[in-house]
Amino acid sequence: VDNGFFSKTFINFLITTNPININVRRKHDDFVWLRERLCILFNLNILPRLPKKGKVNEDKHINKRMRNYERLLLKIAQLKKLSPY
Repeated sequence: VDNGFFSKTFINFLITTNPININVRRKHDDFVWLRERLCILFNLNILPRLPKKGKVNEDKHINKRMRNYERLLLKIAQLKKLSPY
């Protein structure tokens, strides 16, 4: 996303939830915040680490970040500690 002349360019990652198909957009900092909060609140040291930010125009780095975010979200979804059931 390019916010104009005086703003930084950043990437929004589209996340679609299942089974209700809700779409949300999140930036790198949102994933970092989520991971840090879960580690603190639930003592979760097993969550995968996230890669550092890179140049926005490097497709290889963006794809790696996307795979890591997906891995993180899938790991969170599998945790019984966070399950309401």
